[in-house]
Amino acid sequence: MNLDKAITLIKQCAERMTQLYGREVFDEWAIVAIEKNVPRILFYMGPSETEFTANLTGQHMFHELQTSDLNFGDFAFAYDGFGPKADGFLVLGRGIYLVCNNTQRAITQITNNPLWRSAQIPFVELAEAFKADPLVD
Repeated sequence: MNLDKAITLIKQCAERMTQLYGREVFDEWAIVAIEKNVPRILFYMGPSETEFTANLTGQHMFHELQTSDLNFGDFAFAYDGFGPKADGFLVLGRGIYLVCNNTQRAITQITNNPLWRSAQIPFVELAEAFKADPLVD
C-alpha cells in the first residue's frame, strides 16, 4: 500500500469511529516510521504536530515496538499507558506505525463508554487492511 491510500483509510476510520462513538475517539493520528531508533513523521492529523513531535523521541513505546515480535496489522491500546501522546498503535508496515491518541481523555475514560465496543470495529477493519496490504515507505 502507498502512503496516500493509507492516509485515506486512516481518515475514513477516524470518521467512522467518531460516528459510532458519538464523539471523537482519537483526536491525534500519526504515521511514524522508525529507522535506527529515529522516528520520522510521515503523516499527522491532530491539534498540535509541534507538541506531538517534541514528545516523540521520548516515547518508551517505540523501543517496545521495535523489540517486540509484531506483525503487520497488530495493534494494542495503552490501558496502563505508553506515555504521553500514545493511547494506541497499529503496525502498518516494516518499521511503520500508526500512533493514536486522545489529547483530552485517557484511554480508560474512552473505553468505559459502552459505545467503545462498536467504535473498535472500524479500527479492527483498518488493521485487517494493513495485514493484507502493508504500507511501504
